[in-house]
Amino acid sequence: LNFGFQGARDCRMPSTNGKISEYHAAVGLAEDDGWADKARSLQAVIDGYRGFLGSRFYGAPDLSLSYGLLLCDTLAQADAVHEAFDRYEIGSRQWYGRGLHRQSYFSNAPTDRLEISDSLAQRLIGLPMAPDLSSADIARVSAAVAEGLDIAATL
Repeated sequence: LNFGFQGARDCRMPSTNGKISEYHAAVGLAEDDGWADKARSLQAVIDGYRGFLGSRFYGAPDLSLSYGLLLCDTLAQADAVHEAFDRYEIGSRQWYGRGLHRQSYFSNAPTDRLEISDSLAQRLIGLPMAPDLSSADIARVSAAVAEGLDIAATL
């Protein structure tokens, strides 16, 4: 389960994205009545990020309401943003890790050249997302992004 990740974001075995137990599925179904409110809250978070980050931000309606992504122009920018997040103690991740073709389990599988995948995997960052993220939280994440981008501009 969980893509074969075990302690690291690296698929090491045959796996699936089946992370939910029957109990958790039941909780999810019970929460369905409140989905409209949660969807509005998630959309507000997305709108907040988009207001701060502009065209660098990707979220609903182009993507799921469940996540928001930041696209950096270069690997240096992405590294600087990750470092700023560390300083601010904000969790984030390279959204696609290093790319499926670089996961241990798939590393020997034949593939075409994947320049676009390689480029995006290095520059696409998953931002914190939750329906209860406040405007202050969004501003803090956005300030860390701005700091990281400013630092990268001086390199």
